Amino acid sequence: VYSFGLEPRYNIIDFEDNLALSISAPITIGLGTSGPASDEVQGSSGFGNFQMPLLLHIYYGTGSTYYAQDDFGINIGAGFELNKLGLFTIASTEEERNINKAWIMPAVTAGVHFYRGSSPMEVNIKYGFGPIENQIIDGFGNRLKSRRVTRATSLKLSFIYLLSQ
Repeated sequence: VYSFGLEPRYNIIDFEDNLALSISAPITIGLGTSGPASDEVQGSSGFGNFQMPLLLHIYYGTGSTYYAQDDFGINIGAGFELNKLGLFTIASTEEERNINKAWIMPAVTAGVHFYRGSSPMEVNIKYGFGPIENQIIDGFGNRLKSRRVTRATSLKLSFIYLLSQ
């Protein structure tokens, strides 16, 4: 439900004072529990989560470079993210340990930048989407009688206060 993070960013190319291409890695550690959606499916369970996307961004407007003078800005980006649910879990069998592994999936992001008083701020939304897969094992380790299709997804709304400008 809640997470804390740090987003290091490096501008690869400053095209203009208010336009830049950058790379970022918004590392996030979350608080909350995870578990299978129902007994009919197999899934990981535990407490805590970790997310680390590696994203390529285009920034325009305020916050895009140190020299930008605009009052408002936007960004869009894409890349891949590493996800791990259930950082702290008690897996009693090898099968449970295999279910609770980290995975990588594509992600896209968009955001706006503005000044809140004299402090710059960003509001970003990120969507991660995994491949469509067939679920074949239920929560008890038995084969499902009918086909069930699933996809890993993540949705994150973040409010970022800049430490360096």
